[in-house]
Amino acid sequence: SGSSGINAEYGSQKTLLARVQELALASTRFTKHPVTPLRDVLFDFMCVLSSNQDAVCHIWKSGFMADFPKMEKQKTEPEKLVHWLRLVIHGTYTGYGQRMSLTIPNILDIILESCQKSSILMLVRNLVFNAKCHPKLLTHSSILQFVMDCIDENKPKQTLLALQVLYYFARLSNKAKTILKNQGCGNVMVRYDFTTKDRDIGELRGLSDSLLEMFC
Repeated sequence: SGSSGINAEYGSQKTLLARVQELALASTRFTKHPVTPLRDVLFDFMCVLSSNQDAVCHIWKSGFMADFPKMEKQKTEPEKLVHWLRLVIHGTYTGYGQRMSLTIPNILDIILESCQKSSILMLVRNLVFNAKCHPKLLTHSSILQFVMDCIDENKPKQTLLALQVLYYFARLSNKAKTILKNQGCGNVMVRYDFTTKDRDIGELRGLSDSLLEMFC
C-alpha cells in the first residue's frame, strides 16, 4: 500500500542516518588526524538532515548527541567542537531541537567557550523563539551580557545577530526585557551609530532604532 511504501522509505532513511552517525562518531575519535575530509562530509550531511523534524528526533533519540559534552574536555582539538556546535545549531531550527539542545549538560557554558561568536549568537537567537527555552537563558549568568558585548560597528553581520537576539527576546519575554534594561542595554545601543557604516544592512538600522525605543 502507499502508507507501507512511505514507512519503508523512512525506515531506509533512518538506517542510512544511523550508519552516518556511526561513521561521524568514529571520525571524532581520531587523534592523529584531527581534521579529516570524511568528518566534514559526514557532519555536513547530518546538518542538512537536521532541518527535518523527524531526522532531528532520530538523531537525539539515538543518543548520538551524548558525546557533545565530552568535546568540552578536548580543548586541544577545538575543530571537533565546531562540528558538534554546527549540528546543534542546525537542529535548533526545529522546535524539538530547540528544547533538546538545552538538555545537554552545561551546553551554554560549552558554547561560550567555543570562541565562535556568530555561531553562538545564531544558536541563542533560535532558542529565543521557543518560550520553553527562556528560563535557562534568563538564569544563565553570562549569556545576555555576551550578546551585548558582541555589538560592534566594525562587524555588521555579527552585530545583526546580536541585535536580533536582544530585540526578539525583549519582545517575547517581559522578564528578558527587564533584565536587559537593568544590564544597561539602552546604554549599549546609544554608544553605537549604525546609520552610516552599515547602510547595506537595512534590518540593522531598524533593530537598532527599535531597541533604542524600548530601552531609552
